[in-house]
Amino acid sequence: MHKEEKEDLILIGHCLGGLLGLAYLSVFNSQKIKKYISLNSPTDFSQMGLLNRLTSKSFMDIDLLVDSFGNIPADYMTLSFQFINPGLRFKAKMALFRFYFNPLFVRVYKALMQWSDDNINMPGEFARSLIKDFFQENKMFLNNLKVGEKEADIATIKIPVLNISSLLDDIAPYAACDALLKKIPHADKIDLPNGHLAIVTLPLMGLALKPYWDSILNWIKKES
Repeated sequence: MHKEEKEDLILIGHCLGGLLGLAYLSVFNSQKIKKYISLNSPTDFSQMGLLNRLTSKSFMDIDLLVDSFGNIPADYMTLSFQFINPGLRFKAKMALFRFYFNPLFVRVYKALMQWSDDNINMPGEFARSLIKDFFQENKMFLNNLKVGEKEADIATIKIPVLNISSLLDDIAPYAACDALLKKIPHADKIDLPNGHLAIVTLPLMGLALKPYWDSILNWIKKES
């Protein structure tokens, strides 16, 4: 049986989930949300690098794609992501040869490969809005986005915000994620080395993960 949540919540959104989280918070003033953590989530889509070109109007006809398929096929997305960093999968396989007898490396490698290929069909109308409103027109960052009939203004978010970005992120580039502080100057920030999944993969690079998690947990525990 569903029970009404009695405690304040800490909302966290990663990548696309963070984008949806920001859109929600910028429209609905929920008294239940105590803090918000944006993890590798782009805010300024003019800073998306190669993805700007792959989703541009001259390269992608999103209306034709959605009208033809009804959705965005999972295979299409899997192939598109490989264009971002085509050498990454090759380098990962070469690393597998080197660390084949390291059980932790092999386990994480298999998990990441499954994660990267575990796409599902994206609903057509959601994809149409995502590509047009965010990638092509950058509406949320430019204060032109509406959720229903309500205007979405990120600057109206007053709760504590922690913005976590990765310096070498090729999926959600650092500049696109760090731009959140232009809209929410009171936000705290943590910069991670490495890429999009650095928050779980740093040990594979020989880097300590604990200091970053300690910083995140300390921020969560800190009184507002």
